[in-house]
Amino acid sequence: MGDTSIASRPFFLHLLKANTMAYNKKEVLQANTEVIRVVLRLEKERREATEAEKNILRNYQGFGGLKCVFNRTDNPDDIRYWSKSE
Repeated sequence: MGDTSIASRPFFLHLLKANTMAYNKKEVLQANTEVIRVVLRLEKERREATEAEKNILRNYQGFGGLKCVFNRTDNPDDIRYWSKSE
């Protein structure tokens, strides 16, 4: 009958592959920013997402690993508030 476990399903395999790759803050931030642009455009145009836009929306990963985008940046001295990992 074949393997019916959750690990055999294409979406789950995609997640496994994605989780084995290094986390790249710049790429995640760029993808999240593009998702926000698409959402704002859809809301402005009051329409459903196209298939291409749905693919972009699937790339949203949240900002949990990107706390740096919420750091103060009023002036260059604000970097003292950032953690070393940022």
